[in-house]
Amino acid sequence: MIREGEVQSVELREHVIVVTTGETDAGEVQVVEAVVPAQGDPELLKLLEDQGIEITAIERQGVSIFTYMLPWILILGVYLWLQRRMMGSMGVSISRMPARGPSPSPASP
Repeated sequence: MIREGEVQSVELREHVIVVTTGETDAGEVQVVEAVVPAQGDPELLKLLEDQGIEITAIERQGVSIFTYMLPWILILGVYLWLQRRMMGSMGVSISRMPARGPSPSPASP
């Protein structure tokens, strides 16, 4: 496709190349998407430039900081919840324990 001059523009992504060809006989623009290996062809860019094809490089989409913080927020939330439950159960168990006062001595006759 590239050597025949059928390509109008190329979009290079991290591991994908999207090729847009010129109009076909039906008047439609054809878009072809292909996965490229991480170690791509070093001569590909030169070939595209020699053919006068528009090249667009798109930066990889970043991950939100919320994605990194979510597991830590969940761990902290579970820890605090368990801690409150344990402290609450200790308070209940202490208040329900019988009072330990001096035991009544048997009456002496």
